[in-house]
Amino acid sequence: EGAPAAIAAIRAYAVRGAALPIASSARSAPSGEEAPPSRHAAIYYEDPALNLQMGLPQSGSATPVGFADELARLAAVMKFTGEDMLFYPGAWYQGLIESDGYNPRAHAPLWRTGVYETFDREGLGFVPTINLNNIPVPPGLVTIPSLSDGSLHDSPIAIHDTGKPNPGAWHNTPPNFNVFHPDVRREIERIFDVLVAEGAPHPSFGGVCLHLTQHCLLWWGSDRSGYNDYAVGAFCRDTGRDLPAGHPAAGARAEPPAPLRGRDYAEWLRSDPALWEAWIQWRCDQVTALYARLAAKLAAAHPGARLYVNNFVPPDAAHPDFGKPPFIRDAARRCGLDVPALEAAAPNIVVMQTDVPADPRWGYVERYFRFPDPALRDDAADRLRELAATPGFWALLGETSRPWANQHDRYWESAIGRNGDTMSCAWLQEHAWRVSTLNPGGGNALRAFTRPLRFHDTLGFSKGGFLVGTYGMEARLAPFALAFRALPPVLLPELPCSGELVKVRGGEYGDTNYLYAVNTGDAPADITLPLPSGAVELPSGEPAGSDRSEGAVRLAPNALRAFAWPGLRAGHAPLGTSPQSP
Repeated sequence: EGAPAAIAAIRAYAVRGAALPIASSARSAPSGEEAPPSRHAAIYYEDPALNLQMGLPQSGSATPVGFADELARLAAVMKFTGEDMLFYPGAWYQGLIESDGYNPRAHAPLWRTGVYETFDREGLGFVPTINLNNIPVPPGLVTIPSLSDGSLHDSPIAIHDTGKPNPGAWHNTPPNFNVFHPDVRREIERIFDVLVAEGAPHPSFGGVCLHLTQHCLLWWGSDRSGYNDYAVGAFCRDTGRDLPAGHPAAGARAEPPAPLRGRDYAEWLRSDPALWEAWIQWRCDQVTALYARLAAKLAAAHPGARLYVNNFVPPDAAHPDFGKPPFIRDAARRCGLDVPALEAAAPNIVVMQTDVPADPRWGYVERYFRFPDPALRDDAADRLRELAATPGFWALLGETSRPWANQHDRYWESAIGRNGDTMSCAWLQEHAWRVSTLNPGGGNALRAFTRPLRFHDTLGFSKGGFLVGTYGMEARLAPFALAFRALPPVLLPELPCSGELVKVRGGEYGDTNYLYAVNTGDAPADITLPLPSGAVELPSGEPAGSDRSEGAVRLAPNALRAFAWPGLRAGHAPLGTSPQSP
């Protein structure tokens, strides 16, 4: 805010031997081979900002040599933290990065191929993400008059329940485009096909992720969007209903259609709960069909690849149902995401639920919502603070056999260094934009990792956003990630010895019994586990029980420990049953 700043201390760190140590490479595949089936811990970027992360000049990222150095550093960071996959934008707000002449930040030519070739050698996985907000439209289509005269109804521009398109807002607003329009679907599939064609020849290709923010055009995004003539008309045709009064195709009309008829459609649909539910379900069916088509293309091109569907519906703190148990599930359905239908539609679809752990501190409610009564705002802020610690927040993970949990890091911006001479001295070169991730410290560092495990087993975790995001928690993250990745890629049933905060899950996969215990609380916990002689701790393979006192295993706050021993085929009784293939 223009105030002076002071530095208490500066610490410089040098990496021994000029290379970061590898946490473990036991689960990595040799060059050119596919990695064995496992769970995954991933680094994730919402923002294509890799060139700001690795201590290299930004201009170097646009050159093949500079980008190769950047990728080498990224691979080293991932192996240091125990992360084995990268989720990174292949297509961002305006289209394919670099391929369509769109390069929001410096990326080298053929940069995705560079990632694949590097990760093929390193035994890591790469999943390009799609977070698309706009598509090309003819010049002159969107004008001041056309925003309110109804002429955009037949276009790809989404009509909202106001009868008008999006007035120009961005994050946390309904999409600018209607996912049901054929032009929108063609652009989605064009981009998807390019990403699949690039990745399919590579062992490191893990699939494609649809990053479903509220504003992106990969779904309806909100029940406030999608009231174009063609969408309402198709709904009525498919469900056998008469067109609403005012629809251009509803019969002979003495007057032209009302310019704001989208508002009338929304009011008509909301007037009857059964009609409204049918409208929501029809919209889900359209999205399910689209995703199933994409998943089938992916399976045909690369049998081991997955279509990741990342639900990033921002909690609408002003919604009357905010905080109720089915809130996240219902909010996702209003956007078009029907997880049970996706589960049935394709065996290679993975459902991800995004948590934003820093929102309470970041001031999410105060920044995005306006409440007539300050008490309502305060109540919403309190509920938001606890939302991700409730089973309802993770309900979608209970509706799929392939669940993932994603953490989106809000970042804190600082004015330090903005003016260029705030800390002027010959040896200190300030970055013009100072941002940092709001990670908890100490024993709370992994709270956001263990929180979903209180309610559901998961097959993967990812964390990030604009920054790498793990700085300061590596010593705790790496053991957690390696133990988690050593578990089989199937959901394990909960065992009777579980408690409210300590969850124990286990079962047989292949010819091995697996068991893990996770403490989702903030205090140490002791628990007695059904571990036979011969059980080993994962991933080290050391005999289990070195810290056991009278059969009890000590779990630090927010810690996970995993174990294995021979299964039924070796004469041991199984803990439970699990599918035999991922």
